[in-house]
Amino acid sequence: MAEESAHAIANSNSNGEADERDHNHSLGRQQTADLPALTSTGRAIQACDRCRFKKVRCDGTVPTCGRCKTAGLECLTTVKLNRKSYPRSYTESIEERLRQLEAEVHKLRVGNDNKDKRIKELEASGAASASWQANSSTTANRPEGVPKLGPRPATDEPLSREVGRMNLDRRGIGRFMGSSSGIFFVGTAEQRFANIPNHSAKKIGDSLLRVDVDDQSTEYPVHPAVDSAATLAPLPPRETAERYIDIWFDAWRHIFPILHRPSFTNSINHLYDSPSSECERNVLGIFYLILALGCRHLFLTGDAGGGKPTVRSNHEDMEYYSQSSKYHNDILALNNLTTLQYQELQTLWFLYTGKRSLAFQMTGSMTRLALELGLHRHTRRFHFGPLETELRKRVFWVCYMLDNFVSAIHGLPKSFRDQDIDVELPSDVDDDFVNASGYLLSLPGEPTGMLTFVSLIKVVRILSNTLEILYTTTDRRQTVTKIKTIDRLLDQWIHTLPDHLQLDLNALTQPPPSVDGVLALIEPSIAFLHISYLYTRLSAHRVALSFFPSQPQYRTSLMKCMDIAKELTFLNSRSRRCLLVFDVNPGSHVYTLWTCGLLSLFGIHEFQNGNQKFELSTKPRDDARTSLLACVDLLDALVAAGRDGEKVRSDNLRCISAALSDCQISESNTMKVDQRETWHQPPPPVLQQQLQQQQQLQQQQQQQQQLSVDITHTPSSSNQSPP
Repeated sequence: MAEESAHAIANSNSNGEADERDHNHSLGRQQTADLPALTSTGRAIQACDRCRFKKVRCDGTVPTCGRCKTAGLECLTTVKLNRKSYPRSYTESIEERLRQLEAEVHKLRVGNDNKDKRIKELEASGAASASWQANSSTTANRPEGVPKLGPRPATDEPLSREVGRMNLDRRGIGRFMGSSSGIFFVGTAEQRFANIPNHSAKKIGDSLLRVDVDDQSTEYPVHPAVDSAATLAPLPPRETAERYIDIWFDAWRHIFPILHRPSFTNSINHLYDSPSSECERNVLGIFYLILALGCRHLFLTGDAGGGKPTVRSNHEDMEYYSQSSKYHNDILALNNLTTLQYQELQTLWFLYTGKRSLAFQMTGSMTRLALELGLHRHTRRFHFGPLETELRKRVFWVCYMLDNFVSAIHGLPKSFRDQDIDVELPSDVDDDFVNASGYLLSLPGEPTGMLTFVSLIKVVRILSNTLEILYTTTDRRQTVTKIKTIDRLLDQWIHTLPDHLQLDLNALTQPPPSVDGVLALIEPSIAFLHISYLYTRLSAHRVALSFFPSQPQYRTSLMKCMDIAKELTFLNSRSRRCLLVFDVNPGSHVYTLWTCGLLSLFGIHEFQNGNQKFELSTKPRDDARTSLLACVDLLDALVAAGRDGEKVRSDNLRCISAALSDCQISESNTMKVDQRETWHQPPPPVLQQQLQQQQQLQQQQQQQQQLSVDITHTPSSSNQSPP
């Protein structure tokens, strides 16, 4: 009985606790239902009665909002609205999205850390296995049951072996020539040609490797003494000035549009119309520098030298440059866009006169000033007028091109980095259709001259990319992939080039019947554009010549380099009258022309006499020889124009070509003589003894075979029939 009563009491207690929990739960639901709904930040999502009646914003503070608390009244919410909640505020949505992104970033970061850890483990294990394999392969006593591990198959592409070289200039000062100059290929060709038996010049001297083409006849003070304004020379005749100005703008306005021609013409007209007025010294400095460039252009193209291009002038251009140098300090003190324009013109003057070292130094000063002026940034960041905006873009891209041109032929690093540049390309509008007030309407559908400049910028950007990814001293891997990438970019550029700028390079690979009759067919600006394109493609494929000949890309790029060298040589030959002024372009530089001749000789030697015994068909061989003759002819033309120091290059190509021809003739004669002698000359004594022994052995074998045959066909005595 006692146990039953205790059990009943326990049941009643448990039932009472359950009833109490149900009561509290129902009461909590009732209280929760009576209270207003809250947001994630703890505020009421429904306005209180007082704020709702007054139609004012309620801050939703629980238990009393701010307005009710200020009035000292009770904050009540008696009427529950039908909608469940207000929409989330803008900040709440952003906060939630931010939390999601942070979670995703954390997840990806953890995954990357795990992958990096796994990669390090695999690299460590691979290095350990490679070292173990090397040690085990050198062990002499290897068990027969354990197979010998072979070398691990190569999965990476061949590495670029392009390196620079220190070279002496005419004064004996060491100058470093980087890899993009092609110095490594020249060294490779030197090693190949040294194996030719009759080749006298076994080593290429410093006079051939020298890039600085300073001429003895073009010496002048770079920065003459600055005179005062009272001793300045009078202005040249107006007709002479207008002639030189027109020559300059007609030659370079679509390639180097440094100045706005209408604005510059107005300044010159004001200079001559009001000679007594105080003119700005920067205008005079640029004016005389343009006269110097235009005057020298006449001599370099042959228009003032009896129809023959020459580097020897009548010193009129030197006088104009001397007058311009008197304003040098005044223009540099401005440190503005005019200063940069003056420096770009001065760089072109140094290139015109063969002072490439000074031109390279000037490009460094130009690029720093361009960065300081913010020319490398997008124009939407600034508020300039239409004319100044266009001038800023044009001046920057001219500076960019000169930086790449000079750096490429010297093999030295560029001053501009492409990842720092976001300025847009210049507008496709000529000088006559843009002024300080705005842009003017032009004829629709008519191609503009600025389109040539824009196309040139695009191909120079590919050249800059080539110099950055292929001629680097740090990342030499994936070279084949990089070459194919540059090829695709160049193919895209040439396919999207406007029709009026296209040029059939295959039609130019034949020697012109008469130079004077064909030159007029090619506009100099279009020739300059395609020379830049060919040089960029040559620079991309020349890297593969540093591979070992067993690599497939070596043969492909060698054939490509021979074709490009042929096209580049013939295009320069067709533009022979502009060859001295095109020296600004690395594709027309004498070092590149000499390299094209070496490429033709190198290809002939490598395909016919190389270790791989490559076969070269008749047409490529004939094209290479024709290209070589055209290249030697161009070098002779430079010597005739006054660059006597280039005679060593043409003589070098002739010497190598003669040695190759003699080697081929001697090899063919040797093969014929050897074939005749093998039939008529008796064999040596040792070989005679071997032949006699072989003959005796053959006779013994024949006798044994004959005996075995006789025994087989003779009947045995047991099988004979009785008589």
